[in-house]
Amino acid sequence: MHFERHSWYSPRLGRVMPLAIYGHAGAPVIVFPTSGGSLYEAYDFGIMDAVRPMVERGHVQFWCVDSVDRHSWYNYRAHPGWRSFYHDQFDQYVRHEVVPFIHDKNPNRFISTFGCSFGAYHAMNFGLRHPEAIARILSFSGNYRIDDFVRGYWDDRCYFNSPLAYMWNLGESHHLHRIRQQRIILTTTKHGEVPGLGHATYELSQSLWRKGVGHDYVIWEHGHHKHDWPTWREMAQTYL
Repeated sequence: MHFERHSWYSPRLGRVMPLAIYGHAGAPVIVFPTSGGSLYEAYDFGIMDAVRPMVERGHVQFWCVDSVDRHSWYNYRAHPGWRSFYHDQFDQYVRHEVVPFIHDKNPNRFISTFGCSFGAYHAMNFGLRHPEAIARILSFSGNYRIDDFVRGYWDDRCYFNSPLAYMWNLGESHHLHRIRQQRIILTTTKHGEVPGLGHATYELSQSLWRKGVGHDYVIWEHGHHKHDWPTWREMAQTYL
């Protein structure tokens, strides 16, 4: 499997950000790690092996970003306003630094976002915020609200980075029209899911249907399907 590692100083984040690429060609997939995870997480936990035939045939190419969660939503020592600001800077880093880099190296414009657990939040939030850049969203076992992180604090950046807030209120617009063109896959598990995530997934599905956004909402019901990497590997094989 072809592998590349790149890094550069991001002026938006004020730090050097690494990026891992798996695959030589194909539709790009931006991979967001789980809470505080690294750019190598998807490889280390078997996602790449699970879809290796697709990668080696040049059908998909994975672009794995590093996490800044410990500096943003999970940085409980900082004021919630700072955390929402830093997350928004991460969003801008992906949109205005990572996506153009993908365009420079890969002519395929069918870009997906992919994530599991907190990575699913990132994949969904980034995809819904930037439908002009993202054609498909794959979100497995995610939570789509950030209320618990900010503990009563709320500002515009919190609102516009909480899909369960902004999707309910999104009016008719070119932005919503573009979201309706996306392919959205939203999954959770019936057994062994983190408390609250199944309901958050259902709520997001309802908000999408309410806005006329078609999508796949799938509950994996077998007892061995849990909030863990073996299940997410199966999901990756199924939906990618």
